[in-house]
Amino acid sequence: GDSPLARVAAGCILVQALAQYLVNLNVWTHNLMVLVGRATGRGRSATARSASEHCRWRWLLASAFVVTYSWLVSMFLPYFSSLVGIVASSTYLVCAYTLPCWFALKLLRGSMWRSELWLCHLIIPVSLLLSCAGLFSSVSSLIQDIKSG
Repeated sequence: GDSPLARVAAGCILVQALAQYLVNLNVWTHNLMVLVGRATGRGRSATARSASEHCRWRWLLASAFVVTYSWLVSMFLPYFSSLVGIVASSTYLVCAYTLPCWFALKLLRGSMWRSELWLCHLIIPVSLLLSCAGLFSSVSSLIQDIKSG
């Protein structure tokens, strides 16, 4: 069986994933409602800047649509988890670590401390190497999934 520590770690990962999904759900629902509002000429939704400016019932229906659509894609798109792994491994570390450090070096070099410069110069290659390793692993997993049918 799994150790209690592994279960706690898995539970924390689940909570983090659910929180990220809820944030994405909020963003996608808002964007969907604004686009539909603009296409249909509905006043409030077409110009809404936040979720609170939308009708609650329409928000609930749009959220249910986004959740259902997400579920359908994840269930019926072959090798969905491997495809998500490829997207995540090729973009997450680059967006979270590589680009901010690169931008800091380009824009703030004169005002950064020596330790910050050193850390940025260290983070860029490490994050790129980890991203490449994750991408290789995800592509290998996808190839294995395709071979096994």
